[in-house]
Amino acid sequence: MSWAREIQDQIRALRGARIEDASIVEMALIERGPDGLPIFRHRLAPFIQAVCVDLRLADSRVAQIHDYQTDDADFPLGIWFTDTSSDEYSARLLGHPIYRTALPPHIPRGEISDVQLALVDESVLQITLRVGDAAIAIRAGEVIEHSDGYFATVDFSGSTLVFLDAADVDRTKFGEVMSWH
Repeated sequence: MSWAREIQDQIRALRGARIEDASIVEMALIERGPDGLPIFRHRLAPFIQAVCVDLRLADSRVAQIHDYQTDDADFPLGIWFTDTSSDEYSARLLGHPIYRTALPPHIPRGEISDVQLALVDESVLQITLRVGDAAIAIRAGEVIEHSDGYFATVDFSGSTLVFLDAADVDRTKFGEVMSWH
């Protein structure tokens, strides 16, 4: 079995797990906005751009979801189960102004009743989790800054996008250059 298939199976194994808590290390969409400060949220980007998503499960494990680099220089999603959170790693990042702990609203708590994967070849592009009445999507992607207030949201590019409403994935214009203004 390939490593990519093992990752898929591990992600699917979240079905039936219970999320007790969650934390997201958020990365700014834009490093320096018009006021010189990072921009973390914008109406044209209906997601949290994350470095890492930690789901603390009822069985005391932590499911860490984030991207990884393949031999082909793609950045699909992966999952790693540990007994500890990525707090130590996060603490190093949080000292830089373009990172912060994501503010609410946040990933819902409760039992994961369904897990859906969107694949490109064998690589995981997106994970959709149903928790109670909510469907959240976690997608391999990133906001790429262009000059003069323009940006594009792209897939498989070194970050993780968390959509607190999975329907927002369909409203996101991937690959299209847009203006923040």
